[in-house]
Amino acid sequence: MQARRLIVLVSALVVLAAPQQASAVTNVQIAGLQVALSAHGLYRGPIDGVAGPQTRAAVRTFQRRARITVDGIAGIQTRTA
Repeated sequence: MQARRLIVLVSALVVLAAPQQASAVTNVQIAGLQVALSAHGLYRGPIDGVAGPQTRAAVRTFQRRARITVDGIAGIQTRTA
């Protein structure tokens, strides 16, 4: 009985300690992009690693200023610029 309680307790702790689903879509590269866009004064949102609407808008603004294809995606052309 004690072993069963211990297994249930450990299982519950593992589930509670597991990262939330939202963090599964975060990306360190996006966070780096957000930092770079912020340094250019184009992004004022949270550095959270999520490519949300503010990040995409900042990328598009950067692309317009750099006179490259404006698509809101930080592809090779954007990263090079």
